[in-house]
Amino acid sequence: MARFERQNVQIVTNAGQGVRLTADDLKKISEAQDTHRSLLQIPRRPKWDSSTTKEQLILMERDSFTDWRRQLKMLEDYEHIQLTPYEKNLDFWRQLWRVIERSDVIVQIVDARNPLLFRCEDLDRYVKEVDSKKTVLLLINKADFLNETQRSVICLVVVAFVDFRNLLFHNNLDHLEEN
Repeated sequence: MARFERQNVQIVTNAGQGVRLTADDLKKISEAQDTHRSLLQIPRRPKWDSSTTKEQLILMERDSFTDWRRQLKMLEDYEHIQLTPYEKNLDFWRQLWRVIERSDVIVQIVDARNPLLFRCEDLDRYVKEVDSKKTVLLLINKADFLNETQRSVICLVVVAFVDFRNLLFHNNLDHLEEN
């Protein structure tokens, strides 16, 4: 225990207690997200070409990211919206930008229990902005938590409301049965 204290680490023993949002909180968050949907998007990588130096690109990326973060910081201060640590990390976005630029197929993985909640619509838009020929697949993970009827409904909902034709289901039961 003393070793952890020296490293400024705390052990939380009551981890089972979480924060529950009230219906009013959820409504405020949803309204804020709808109102500011245009600001709640993936930061775009600045345009560059073969004549752009590494230093220029790093500076352009940093400036663009800082502007994007500044807008979101205002939302955090005045609205019921919170960012995750990933969203505040430029290196995370640099990795995503490079993956999108270099890949022909992008796979977005969402939880089967609520795929539309976890799906990032703006990722689809951004991939098509980079190159309209790229394919985006939606992989619905944890499909083993759903029965056959629920999977059919999810499939219908995703295809009908999202107009998503590249849909994959994944579950761990197949793997478990093999072993």
